[in-house]
Amino acid sequence: MSTHLRAGLSLAATTALCLSMAPAALAAPTDTSTTTESTTTAGYDRTALHEKIKAARSGGATGLMIELRGAQGTYRNQAGYSDIAPRTVTKSTDRYHVASVTKSMVATLVMKEIEAGNWTLDTRVHDVFPNLYLGGGNATVGELLSHRSGMPNHTEHMTGDRFWEKRWYDTRLISIARQKPFYFDGGTDARYSNTGYVTLGKMLERENDATLGGLLHWRVFKPAGMTESRLSLSKNFAGSGMQEIAEIEGRQTRLRVNPSLFSASGGVESTTRDVNRFYRALFTGKLVPKARVNQMTQPKTTSGPLTGYGLGIYSIQTPCGVMYGHDGASMGTRNFAFSSKDGSTQVTIAWNGRSWDTQTEPPVNDLLIEAVGQTCSPATGRAPRSSIPVAPAPTIDQQHSRVG
Repeated sequence: MSTHLRAGLSLAATTALCLSMAPAALAAPTDTSTTTESTTTAGYDRTALHEKIKAARSGGATGLMIELRGAQGTYRNQAGYSDIAPRTVTKSTDRYHVASVTKSMVATLVMKEIEAGNWTLDTRVHDVFPNLYLGGGNATVGELLSHRSGMPNHTEHMTGDRFWEKRWYDTRLISIARQKPFYFDGGTDARYSNTGYVTLGKMLERENDATLGGLLHWRVFKPAGMTESRLSLSKNFAGSGMQEIAEIEGRQTRLRVNPSLFSASGGVESTTRDVNRFYRALFTGKLVPKARVNQMTQPKTTSGPLTGYGLGIYSIQTPCGVMYGHDGASMGTRNFAFSSKDGSTQVTIAWNGRSWDTQTEPPVNDLLIEAVGQTCSPATGRAPRSSIPVAPAPTIDQQHSRVG
C-alpha cells in the first residue's frame, strides 16, 4: 500500500526560508459560508458526507471541493472559501492547481508514444534529446516515470525571494537539478523527482515538435472531455479559481503561485469534474489501450516510501478495494484523485488552507474513506471503517520533504 503524497518543495524548509518574505497575512474571516451540494441522484448518504466535509473545514481547510462518481450517480459538493481577499465562496466549478496529478497526464502522453512505436520504456533521454541533461542522458523513460532514475529533484533546491511567484523555464529547472549529483544509479532504487517529469516534458516536445500544453490539450484534455483544463504558466487562473491559501504564523496568507516552477511535473490547472473525467477516460481505455494502463498501474517499487508507485500512478487500499491515481500539493492547496481500475468510480477532492506552522492536514482522508465506501456494490459490501488502510495524509513532507 502506498502512503506517500506528491509534489516537490520542502514545506518545512520553505517555511523557514520564506516567512520573512511572505505577502501580508490576512486574518481568517468569520465563516458565513454554507455547504451547498449538487447531485444527479439521491443514491448517496449525503448526511454522512456533509459531516466529513464539516470536519475537514473545522480541521483547517479554508475551502473544499469534492466530486464523487459511481454507480449511484454523481455527487458534487463544496464548502468554505476559495479566496480570502476578497472573501469568495467556493464553487464546484472552481479551477485549482492539480500539482502532481499532472504526472498521470504526462505519463499518458508518454504511453501514447510507446503505443505508437516511437519510444519504449528503455528509451534514453539522449536518444530523443541529446544534451538536454548533460551527465544524465542515460536515464530511461521507464526510470523517469517511476522515479527510479536517481535524478535530483529541483524543487528541493529552489531559493530566493518569493520564488514561487516567478516565471520559470524548463531549462532553468533542469539546470538546478544538474548542480546536484544523482542520488543513485538508474534502476537501483527509488526517490521522488519532479525534474524527471520536466525532462519527460521536454522529450515529448522534441519528439513532436510541439508544446507540452498543446500535446496535453489535443491528446488528453480534448478526448477526455476536459473542457476546463490547461497547462498553466501564469499566476492567474483562466476563470474563477481556488487560490493558494496558507496558514503562516497563525494567520491566513494568500500566495500567488506560478505553476511554471513545476511545469510537466505539476503545472496543470483543472476542476474536480475534469480530473474525474481524465481518470475515467484513462481507465476505460479511451486515451491509451488498457494493456498500457496495466503497465502504468503495475508497481515498479516494492519497498520503501514509493512502494506501489507505477508509471505516473500509484495505488491505495479503499473500502471498495484497490484504487489508482495520484495526489498533488502546491504551496497553499492540496488535492487527490483516485479511480477504480474499471473506470466505474472516481473521487477527486481539493482544498486550500495548508498550514506552514504545524504542517498538519485537515481530516480529508476521512471524507475520502466515506465517499469511496458509499460506492461499493451490494455484492462487495462495505468493510468496517476501522479496518480500511486507506493511504493516509501525513505531514506533507513527512516522507519526501517536497511539494509538487
